[in-house]
Amino acid sequence: MSQPRVYNITTPDHMLSLAELHETAVAFAEELFSRKGQVPFLWILDLGHEILWMETPWEDDTEKTACLKIITIIMREAKVRAYVNMVEAWTASYRGVHPDDEGFKMPSELPPDQRDDILMISSFDKKSDEQLITRYLVTVRKRGQLNFLGPRDDLDLKKDGGHFEGRMFNLLKNTSTCQGCGLSIGHKTGCMAPLVAKMFTAGKV
Repeated sequence: MSQPRVYNITTPDHMLSLAELHETAVAFAEELFSRKGQVPFLWILDLGHEILWMETPWEDDTEKTACLKIITIIMREAKVRAYVNMVEAWTASYRGVHPDDEGFKMPSELPPDQRDDILMISSFDKKSDEQLITRYLVTVRKRGQLNFLGPRDDLDLKKDGGHFEGRMFNLLKNTSTCQGCGLSIGHKTGCMAPLVAKMFTAGKV
């Protein structure tokens, strides 16, 4: 199984606000995309005295669930103040179609002309319900050419209907169900506490 790994550690000269943390992520994504045409799947964790950047590669939904568990435990053990999640994803418009309908297809299963590639940068704070969401439409180019970002789109959550939801959202507010790792995420892959303890001991986190 692919495990989360440290991508970078930075030391700010002051305690960052959620807005400053979010802008740090946005600036990083725009700069890296301009050079490489993509960004890794990143979590940017605000520990107060330093910022821990973690990459979470996965190949399937089982690995995704396991990575989410590990990241959540790391947040808890490190007493994370706030975090940013950065991910590229497929999105599509569904009119009159429900996920429970027979034959429903996820965006990744649709033809390229029926879906869009987006970059989502989402920031969350532990002490408040504040969320900051920035979205970019990604133009996917032919092999050998760099993909590029469209205009920045900062979502007005109050105007657009409040909070977004998802497995990667508001992980700092998850309630405990497992005595080992304290997660409300399903445990198809087993408790992640022993694995995370080994990662801390080995200095990988």
